[in-house]
Amino acid sequence: MAPKPAIVIVHGSYHTPAPYDGLRKTLESHGHETYCPQLPSAELKNLVANPSAPDFDSDPISHPPQSADSDVIKALLKTLVQDEGKTVLLVAHSSGGWSATESAVPEFQSEARKKGGKEGGIIGIFHISAFLIAMGESVSGTFFRDLQEQTAWLTLHVRRLHQSFKSNLATVNDPPHSFFHDLPSDEAEKWSRTLTACPFLRSPLTNDAYSAVPAAYLICEGDRIISPQYQETMIKATEEKSGRKIQVYRCRGGHEAFLSSTKWCADAIAEFASKNS
Repeated sequence: MAPKPAIVIVHGSYHTPAPYDGLRKTLESHGHETYCPQLPSAELKNLVANPSAPDFDSDPISHPPQSADSDVIKALLKTLVQDEGKTVLLVAHSSGGWSATESAVPEFQSEARKKGGKEGGIIGIFHISAFLIAMGESVSGTFFRDLQEQTAWLTLHVRRLHQSFKSNLATVNDPPHSFFHDLPSDEAEKWSRTLTACPFLRSPLTNDAYSAVPAAYLICEGDRIISPQYQETMIKATEEKSGRKIQVYRCRGGHEAFLSSTKWCADAIAEFASKNS
């Protein structure tokens, strides 16, 4: 029996890999090997001059572009796909939707490799309340352009988002409310302390993986960052542009549903991986 696909989790802005550990362990119990590399745009040492005493309102330093995140994922894919011949499922969370899509270039895609007589490759991208970004667009550009559609939602739920234009960084002042509201308070506080900050994500998408790679999307109906209505809007727009259907899953969890509904998320990911292996 062929080994199950390796799963590469592409984390979202503000995040370290730590909150995804439970999801990884559950996926590993399904027989998948998993990876979740720290992405440069959310790594504390790249965001502030003094990581041991971070001041997110300090004078700006040079922050990595989101394309640097894609470079990290591509380097891992080179090892897994090109060097080891493994099949891979990308799991993208939040702004990781851009990073995963940008990284899923033809040389790593399973179908393209198969045509060239090569083994392994990306079999799909599974999105967890993730941004679906059009070619040539960026996460920041898309988010602010479509802000009117989300204004009421953001006013209600993300009114505590803090933007420091001095340092060109955003932080979330009340993550237990915006990110972790569907967790017990002690867990919400625990995971809130792992968050960093987010620079403006202006890198334009240059790779059209939507038209070439099977995709799934987990709509998180309790999301207080990206409204479920906006998630559905992104899915519809992407399907229309790519000409491919996106397999849709739903859960009642918030933006971090992989924490509040870990087993459910892992089961959905494993099912999608199995269907496309």
